[in-house]
Amino acid sequence: MVDARRILVVEDEEDISRYLAAALEDGGYEVEAAFDAVSGLKAIEAQRPDLVCLDIVMPGPTGLSLYREIRENAELAGMPIVVVSGLNPADAESSLGFGETLPAPEAFIEKPVDIQELINAVRRLLAARGK
Repeated sequence: MVDARRILVVEDEEDISRYLAAALEDGGYEVEAAFDAVSGLKAIEAQRPDLVCLDIVMPGPTGLSLYREIRENAELAGMPIVVVSGLNPADAESSLGFGETLPAPEAFIEKPVDIQELINAVRRLLAARGK
C-alpha cells in the first residue's frame, strides 16, 4: 500500500472532483477537494499538499491564475502539479503560455481522464520528490 500522501484536487465540476478523489483514494492517497481557485490557494497554503491536481478552465479566478500564483511563490514553486483539463496539451501550451511565459506542468492529463494515466503520473511525480 502506498503511504498516504496528501493530494489536493482543484476542480469546479463536483462530479469530476468526486471521481478523481475516489480514484486517488483507491490508490492510497489522502485527498482534499477545492472547487475554485480561491479556496484552492487557501488549502495549499494551509495544508501544503504533496501534489495538486488542477483544472485550469473554471469560472472566476481560473486554475491558470492559481497555477501562476503557485509557480511565482518561492515557497510553493516546487510543488508538483498535474493539470487535468478538457484542453489538449498542444492547445494549452500555445494558448496559455506553458513553456513560454509559464513553466510547463509536470504532467498534463486530458479529459476525459484515463485514471491509470493519472495514478501513474501521481506516483511518478511523488517518487521523483522522494515521497
